[in-house]
Amino acid sequence: MKKLLQLFFKVWGLFTTLYAGYGFKLFLVAALGIFSGFVEGFGITLLVPVFAFLVGTSSFGSNFFIKFLEKISASTGITFGFETLLIIIGTLFIVKAALLLIYWRIQTRVSADYRRSIRRKIYERLLGSSFSFLQKQKLGHVDYVLLADVDASTRMLESTIHVILDVTTLMTYAAVSFALSPAVTLTAFGTGLVILFVLKPFDRILRRYSRAIAASVKDIAHSVSETITGIKTVKAFGAEQPVLEDMSQLFKEHEYIEVKKQDIKTFIKVSIEPLSILFILAMFSITYKFLTFELASFVPIMYLVQQMFLRVEKIQNAKNLLSGAFPHAQSIQKTLAEITIHTPRIAGGAPYAFMDAIRFENVHFRYGTNEIIHGLTLEIRRGKTIGIIGPSGAGKTTLVDLLLRFIEPSAGRIAIDGRAISDIDFEEWRKKVMYVAQDVFLRNTSVLENIRFYDAALPHGAIVEAAKMANIYDFIRSLPHGFDTVVGERGTRLSGGERQRIALARALARAPSVLVLDEATSALDAESEAMIKEALRRLKGEITILIIAHRMSTVMDVDEIYVIDKGILREHGVPEELLLDPHSYFSKISRLGTV
Repeated sequence: MKKLLQLFFKVWGLFTTLYAGYGFKLFLVAALGIFSGFVEGFGITLLVPVFAFLVGTSSFGSNFFIKFLEKISASTGITFGFETLLIIIGTLFIVKAALLLIYWRIQTRVSADYRRSIRRKIYERLLGSSFSFLQKQKLGHVDYVLLADVDASTRMLESTIHVILDVTTLMTYAAVSFALSPAVTLTAFGTGLVILFVLKPFDRILRRYSRAIAASVKDIAHSVSETITGIKTVKAFGAEQPVLEDMSQLFKEHEYIEVKKQDIKTFIKVSIEPLSILFILAMFSITYKFLTFELASFVPIMYLVQQMFLRVEKIQNAKNLLSGAFPHAQSIQKTLAEITIHTPRIAGGAPYAFMDAIRFENVHFRYGTNEIIHGLTLEIRRGKTIGIIGPSGAGKTTLVDLLLRFIEPSAGRIAIDGRAISDIDFEEWRKKVMYVAQDVFLRNTSVLENIRFYDAALPHGAIVEAAKMANIYDFIRSLPHGFDTVVGERGTRLSGGERQRIALARALARAPSVLVLDEATSALDAESEAMIKEALRRLKGEITILIIAHRMSTVMDVDEIYVIDKGILREHGVPEELLLDPHSYFSKISRLGTV
């Protein structure tokens, strides 16, 4: 009983999380099931007098529907002859067809609406989740949730709708059949329940296989995405065959589970139909040999019994689909729960203003048990160009993430003109503090669209001016289609320096107050670096620039340098003054050329 309650609450929680808002339409489907079953049952019952006419007997039976027709006949004087009954039966089945058409239209629209809305909901929440959470996501897993898991959970909703229709129709058939023959109906109903009970263990097996398939497909999606991302390295090392063998093993495991699952589904499907035929033959034999046999009554009863068994089969098939889709729906529920937990609470609503300085005031940042930033205090004055240098793992990128508000300090605060940056409106902060990364993200679209980057309101003039400021305008004009030239997947048709300058133009087109360059020149040749440095010289004094760098040459023109090592500020000052001090950290590392 406890396990049953736990299962109920688990299913209920799943439905209220994923399918909230569809209650009325599910109720409407149930009403359609009852009404269509009643209409069909009434039509089938009228076959009793029709068969009576055919076999030449005057006994029409004494069920509720026949008595109802007799009362209408007595009160209206209408005689229900053979032709009239056929017209009524035909009309009832046309009405049933119309009801089923309405049902399918509802089911189709509910499925389409759910698929669209749940994908938008997941993607919207995913984009709004914390940066640290997104960094942990495996390649291909999010794609799988949005595509395969959503499709499977949509089938689960459709199966639920089918089950509601089939159950309500089955109950209506049972009621009509009971009016014709209580004994046969109860026997058929009991046999159907026994079949469902006997097949119940297979549901658990199907759920187990479905969970295994879901996990297997996620692994495949992750491996494919990972391989495509690193395909240059794979080919450079001649590792195509080992990669293929690893993937083939994943394919083999997936195929094995799929075959096992399909075997179970096929066995369940083919086992119900012969059982229904055997039941009908048994009922026919018993009725014919031991009871008063009337063909006119027996045919519609057996039709209803056959329909009842057909509904039992459909319910079992729907249960199989529900069992298969359940792990996918749970995956969506789990994903939404994880995203919700990792959605940052952004409370700041103050307007952005930068007139004096941004200050890191005794800032600490801890990731788990590892403290990365230790009591960092530094100042970035308005209009100045600041260099941040230090060895790998020093905490430079963490500092940038803190400034961009991707993460929050564990202790201390970051303030702009004396106000904590967490109090500033988040959207305004993102518009005023622009970021250029080492690994430039370019979409497989035109240069123009890569600079505009989803900002449709950005005027063309601002894009052109930004391209000039970034030292990339002349190059863009030399391209075959100018600003309309497509850059290729991740900008593969451009050099590293060209990609960096387009990314710089993207940031400058938004007229930022603060520009952050995170190792933006570390992978560039000397000529490309020189062009970016020239662009930065033009910007000096116009906007506040924060440069994270390994190369000493990159930060030699800055107004002030901060040297960070192991999350601690080692020293700071003007580059020329630090170089003159032979004991300074900056002077020592400058002799190496890089940090």
